[in-house]
Amino acid sequence: MLFNFIAVFTYVSFHLAAPPYHFSSTLLGLIFVTYLCGTVIAPMTGWVMARLGRRRFLLAVIAAWAGGALLMLLAPIAAIIAGLMFCAGCGMLCQTISTGYVTEIAREGRSSAVGLYVTSFYAGGSMGAFLPGLAWDWGEWPAAIAMVLAMLAAMALIATVAYRGATP
Repeated sequence: MLFNFIAVFTYVSFHLAAPPYHFSSTLLGLIFVTYLCGTVIAPMTGWVMARLGRRRFLLAVIAAWAGGALLMLLAPIAAIIAGLMFCAGCGMLCQTISTGYVTEIAREGRSSAVGLYVTSFYAGGSMGAFLPGLAWDWGEWPAAIAMVLAMLAAMALIATVAYRGATP
């Protein structure tokens, strides 16, 4: 999850600083206001999960996240900002869903399980800063987004397998 979050919010800055946008440092800083979308919608996680089930909700959130990533390939600034809002919101929702799942399935050593999850989360974030940079060198913004989409597909596969038989 953090891989995608870091990848999107790091490399969108390079994209928007370049032509045809030429965003200033101030405008680039303002794109982080889109984080608020995740803060606003995260509290609804339990309510929606109770209605849809954990796996179905997580897969829907991943699909929405992919849609947001695809929106950012469009040229209009409004599409890019909407894509960032989807990415921020979906990233927060995925984090909430997954952290809750770890605490639910860990019967023993709950704090160790959460610690392992958090370690993996931040290791993934580190890779999200590095690996999309290699993609950027190869094909700039579209290549970085392609890597995000590939990671989202991997997340969906993991959720489909790992959440099989999980309680709602």
